[in-house]
Amino acid sequence: MNEKEDADSGPPQASDLRREAERRLRNKKATPVEDMAEVNVRALLHELQVHQIELEMQNEELLRAQTTVQEVSDKYHDLFDFAPVSYFRLDEQGRILEVNLAGAALLGLDRSTAVRQRFAQYVAPQSRARFAEFCGNVLGADSKQTREIELQRGEHRVYALLEGISARGGEGIRSFRVTATDVTHRKRIEDAQTFLLQCGYAGSGEGFFQTLARYLAQSLGMDYVCIDRLVGDGLAAQTVAVYNDGKFDDNVAYTLKDTPCGDVVGKTICCFPKDVCQLFPKDVVLQKLKAESYVGTTLWSFDGKPIGLIAVIGRKPLANPFLAESILKLVAVRAAGELERKQAEEAVQKAHDRLFTVLESITDAFFSLDRDFRLTYVNREAERIFRKTRQEVLGRNLWELFPEAVGSLFQREYERAMAENTTAHFEEFYPPFNQWFSVHAYPSPAGLSVYFEDITERKRAEEALRLAHDHLELRVQERTAELAERAEQLRALAVELTQAEQRERRRLAQVLHDHLQQLLVAARMKVGLLRRRVQDEQLGTTIGQLDDLLNETINESRSLAVQLCPPVLYNRGLAAGLEWLARQTHEKFDLAVEVEADPAAEPPEETTRAFLFQAAGELLLNAAKHAQARRVQVRMSRVAVQPSRLPPGAGGRPAPQGPEQVCIEVCDDGVGFDPAQGGGKTGRGGFGMFSIRQRLEVLDGQMEVVSNPGQGTQVTIRAPLGKVAE
Repeated sequence: MNEKEDADSGPPQASDLRREAERRLRNKKATPVEDMAEVNVRALLHELQVHQIELEMQNEELLRAQTTVQEVSDKYHDLFDFAPVSYFRLDEQGRILEVNLAGAALLGLDRSTAVRQRFAQYVAPQSRARFAEFCGNVLGADSKQTREIELQRGEHRVYALLEGISARGGEGIRSFRVTATDVTHRKRIEDAQTFLLQCGYAGSGEGFFQTLARYLAQSLGMDYVCIDRLVGDGLAAQTVAVYNDGKFDDNVAYTLKDTPCGDVVGKTICCFPKDVCQLFPKDVVLQKLKAESYVGTTLWSFDGKPIGLIAVIGRKPLANPFLAESILKLVAVRAAGELERKQAEEAVQKAHDRLFTVLESITDAFFSLDRDFRLTYVNREAERIFRKTRQEVLGRNLWELFPEAVGSLFQREYERAMAENTTAHFEEFYPPFNQWFSVHAYPSPAGLSVYFEDITERKRAEEALRLAHDHLELRVQERTAELAERAEQLRALAVELTQAEQRERRRLAQVLHDHLQQLLVAARMKVGLLRRRVQDEQLGTTIGQLDDLLNETINESRSLAVQLCPPVLYNRGLAAGLEWLARQTHEKFDLAVEVEADPAAEPPEETTRAFLFQAAGELLLNAAKHAQARRVQVRMSRVAVQPSRLPPGAGGRPAPQGPEQVCIEVCDDGVGFDPAQGGGKTGRGGFGMFSIRQRLEVLDGQMEVVSNPGQGTQVTIRAPLGKVAE
């Protein structure tokens, strides 16, 4: 029932169709129902009922299709109205028939105001010819046409990319559809890139920064632009370009505290689209400008350190912050490179000035050559030596200026230094100047740097010194010969003294044995006869004591004779003599002495044996009296010695060339001592280690003492075999 009512109350198109159907039925000749058979009537009724249902179903489908079409239409209008791209439909005269919200915003109008307006009135004058050409192309072709134009929206210019295609309206009106894409950001970036390319290195330096400041002010519509480099610890800045209201101000230094520039340092970008004066009330420049907007960026060095900044300031709120930030980021890279280059050039100039000052103040002469040996620089001292001014020599070939130097050591060394890329140092006499020069030449890719010094006086002094040295050398040789002769005499005297000592010892021992001992024995015999004849007991006791004294004296004289000239030493050799010394030391001092003697080390000369015997006895006495030793080892060996290891002989003579020595080593486990503190002259007996060392040195021998407190002592004495006996 509801469906039928819906069908009866359908849209006008359905009622119109029903009326047309009834009209056609009246005009059609049909068989009356009453003339039809009942069966046919029933069949016809059935068909009508089925047909009615079919029509009702078709009507429902049509309603649903109509609803879908309406929804699609609504979506289309939503997409059209709210699309980010600007859509327009224009007639042949360029009037706006339809426009979406983005299109109206692009023109700076309300949509209702934009309709029926001529689109061309919003085109910048310089783009109107191109827009007219675009409209004609669209209307005259079936394909899509594209063109970029500039729109004028109040004080602002907008770049738009137009794409259009023709269309025909329902009433036969010719029109065309246009999409407009805002490409202002891209165009401004392209303009900035073009500016950076055109502002090449020929216009770099201070001019570059001034040009950049003017460009930023004009392209971004800002009133004040400053480009700074950071100084000190980054808390202050020095401007390199200041563009203020269409003119350039003088560069100044200022602190970054309480300024928006202080917030910029260390950041990629810093933007305050409005109210910047209220945010930084202590910034005098902002207050003076009555600034409203601010954008700044840091300039970074190649190693990531902040070295400068760019700041743009306007008296109006910033219309497009994203565009301003993008342009500043783009130019900051080039500006940072230019700032670094400018700083590097200043550093190079300062270094050049310092180098010039140094070269002009040094006492050495200096000049530089290019690869063709042309002079490119000479300092003041070089002018003096050359006897020519800079104006006379600069740019001229060195060998043409000084032809006498061609083929000399000067030319050979300069050419070698440049060809082999190596330094050259030499001294040479230059006859035309009658002067000696010390020259140092250093190659470089540009040529050669040469330092030279007048050493004529030094050479003369050296010649005088050489003559004096030769004279002195002759005198030294004469004196050395005298000293060597006296040293040889001293050595011979020492040998003679040693031999005389041994002879005197043997003579004294013989006197003791042959005379004194015989007299003492005879006296004791007389005392013995007297003692047997005396009857007085008291006198007999006295005579007995006298006999004991005579016996002790005889024993002492015998011991003294043995010590002066031990028979075992002369009859059996040094090894047996050392064994005898060991027994005597043990009996007298209760000191254990071990002896190791190599028979092959036996000195062939009697005098050598006697000296080494006395030295060993003195060392054993030192160990017993002073070292508080409990055990001593004595070793005698024969050693081969390389001449290079022998110490110099007495009087500065060369070391002895003998291949072998006799070596006596005495080692004790006593208290030890520090050899650096002495201990040889006193407290060691009359002979003493000092005396041993002195006599050994005269006789081309050596003595070594190795000792440490608490670690015992080892004394080694060496003498050439047979040397003492010569």
